Amino acid sequence: MLRLIPLLLLTAIGLCYYAGAVKLSARLLRFSVTWKSSFMFALLMLILVVLTRGISPAADHSLPVVICQMFVMAIVFTALGGWFFRRRVTSANGQILGWPGSIRLSVLALSLIFVLGVAALIAVHALSS
Repeated sequence: MLRLIPLLLLTAIGLCYYAGAVKLSARLLRFSVTWKSSFMFALLMLILVVLTRGISPAADHSLPVVICQMFVMAIVFTALGGWFFRRRVTSANGQILGWPGSIRLSVLALSLIFVLGVAALIAVHALSS
C-alpha cells in the first residue's frame, strides 16, 4: 500500500501539469476551455503515454528511435487534441472554434509541456552537480 502512494502522487502531479498547460495555452490564445475538459484531455494523454511506454520501453532503443517516437507521439497528441477540443474550445465571444482552434490549442499546450519539461530537466541536472 505504501508503494502505491508515490505512484498516485506522481499521477496526480502529471494530470495537473497537463491540465494546467492546456489552461495556460487557452489563456495565451484568448480561448476558453473548462477545467473539466482540460483534465479529461490530460487523462487521455496520460493513458496514451502509459500504454505507449508499456508497449515499447525506451531503455531498449537507441536515441534516434526514441526521438522518432517522441515526434510520432506529438503528432498523435496534436490530432487527439484537435479531435477532443473541436467542440469544447470557444473564443472570447463564445463562438466554438472547431478544428483550427483546437489544433492551435493542442500545439501550444504540447510546446509548453515540452519547454517546461526541458527546463525542469536542466534545472535538476544543474542542481545535482
